[in-house]
Amino acid sequence: AAVATAAAGAAATGAVECAPASKSSHSDKADVKTAGLIIIGDEILKGKTSDTNSLYAARRLRERGVSVQRISVLSDAHADIEAEVRVQAAKFDIVITSGGVGPTHDDITIKAVAAALGQGVSENEEMIGKLQEAYGVATKEELSDGQRKMALLPDLARLRVPPPPPPPPAAAAAAAALTTETKKVWPVLMCGNVYVLPGVPSFFEQKMDTIVDHFLNHSPIYTRKIVLGVDEVEIVEPLNRAVAEYEKQGCVFGSYPFYGEACPRVVITLESAEEAMVEAAKEFLLGCIPPGAVLHVGEGDDLRGREGE
Repeated sequence: AAVATAAAGAAATGAVECAPASKSSHSDKADVKTAGLIIIGDEILKGKTSDTNSLYAARRLRERGVSVQRISVLSDAHADIEAEVRVQAAKFDIVITSGGVGPTHDDITIKAVAAALGQGVSENEEMIGKLQEAYGVATKEELSDGQRKMALLPDLARLRVPPPPPPPPAAAAAAAALTTETKKVWPVLMCGNVYVLPGVPSFFEQKMDTIVDHFLNHSPIYTRKIVLGVDEVEIVEPLNRAVAEYEKQGCVFGSYPFYGEACPRVVITLESAEEAMVEAAKEFLLGCIPPGAVLHVGEGDDLRGREGE
């Protein structure tokens, strides 16, 4: 009855329903095509530290065929976070926030997310239990105010954990039991279509791995890469011909010049949801380029490699 009442209240107030706050959720994979990232922290905007989380998230999401459409970097300001979450949650399939969660005064992301989704914030009993276990106390009254603050979650928050792994062989059971005992699974906080993640890169990456590996279906993207030993201006015309022929069929092209090297180098990337399409576009483009200009042709579109040098 309490769950039904909460759901009815959410509908009446316009709140975004997440799931019953009293139960954590295992994997129910979603078909996700678009994502937005919100990186939160004055330390990023002031140049005190580098943002590596958006790079990691974009690469991991891309592995699942999810297109990151926007990356916003915001200060620790409640109104700014609330407004951006509201915009992105309405525009994209999922939103991932980084930073602003914890016990200190500037950790305001959870309140801002709740406000953006039309919810209040209340003490989550399941999170209280997790904190008691983590800090080794028997009752919630033994938790400090700072520790209990971390249990203040959106009213309809969903605590998601990956499904348990298959049982190990009998010979490995004892070792697995010890590993499980020492390595507790901390849930991923989700509300509506918003995942709320910590800003510490090691923790952020762990939770991104959980989201990508357990909560998202795979929509493959097929990619090709052509490395040319010419100046970018020399391939404008053939590239435009290929774009005109294949972009309307769903193939996306990118052109990335590299300077300061021994000789000019341009990397052309192609991607499509259909392998036959990206292969046809690659062959068409190669047919428009003088063979002597081609240094390397391959799968993938990673710009970190230095093929063709």
